[in-house]
Amino acid sequence: MKSNPGNSKLWQLALLAALSITACKQAGYQVLNPGLLQPNNFEAPKSSAPTARVEVIDRGVSVTWIYVGTHVDIRPTADTLDPDYVGKDKCANPGIIAADYDLGAEKPAVKRDACSTLATTDKVFATAGEFVIKMTVKSQDNEQSEATMTLRVIDKSTPKDQIEGGFTIHAKPMLVGINQPVVFTGICELKGRLTTAWDYADKATGVGAVTQHGYAAIGSYLVKSTCTSDSGKKATASLTVVVMLNPPVIPEVAIPVPGNNPNLPTNPNCDPTQGPCQTAGQIPTGAKTIPDNTTEVWYYDPYCACYTGQ
Repeated sequence: MKSNPGNSKLWQLALLAALSITACKQAGYQVLNPGLLQPNNFEAPKSSAPTARVEVIDRGVSVTWIYVGTHVDIRPTADTLDPDYVGKDKCANPGIIAADYDLGAEKPAVKRDACSTLATTDKVFATAGEFVIKMTVKSQDNEQSEATMTLRVIDKSTPKDQIEGGFTIHAKPMLVGINQPVVFTGICELKGRLTTAWDYADKATGVGAVTQHGYAAIGSYLVKSTCTSDSGKKATASLTVVVMLNPPVIPEVAIPVPGNNPNLPTNPNCDPTQGPCQTAGQIPTGAKTIPDNTTEVWYYDPYCACYTGQ
């Protein structure tokens, strides 16, 4: 059977065209039309993953412990969002379309309908215990990020002075530029003297209830933290920080201050002006962090709603 010279010629031309396009791409160009070249932008900005932090809301207050039978909302915080949709999506949590929760035995999933909330509204914990709540959010670009916190559910028969809370963390801001400082705050309501350890997800670590860290590279970082009491009890929490070249401005979010729990009694003997008492966002005089490795140990007193030294 004889070959067709015309077909052979067409095949050779196709091969040469493919090789030319490949060579152009390797050289940093792309072929748009015959004779027209355009530089390839191999460094074009990529879509950014969402930030993520989860919180439990009891009567409008972010808490780490509740009584059995309390109706609460579990939701992403206001600074949980997809950076690519800031200013474009007018809903709360811009760009986020779904939130999956892992509550142990229950795994509720919430999808956004129009601008509906992503919270598991009116959730009730029927049994006492410690719950590590995990939230995974998904963006319109099908990107995912996660966050966790420790919630403690207390039996109503527990004496007030024996109540221990859980643990949540805060990063301000969660959407940052390269080498921009991020202030991390641990809200731990275990009893006793506490140590808060941090894994910043870039091989760096830290210790303290309030720490600061910056990131040298663009990316999504799942920051993990563990609070340990002097009795050996532990609680964990995590959140997702996103680092960009030019991050958009995101909403300011208040730090959930321990002691604002609506279940806490008012203690008239607590007066921060009468002794060494600092809020979670402050640093004691002469100390680097709360608690720290100096001679003075700082721990959280939930009834005074402050850190005290001894």
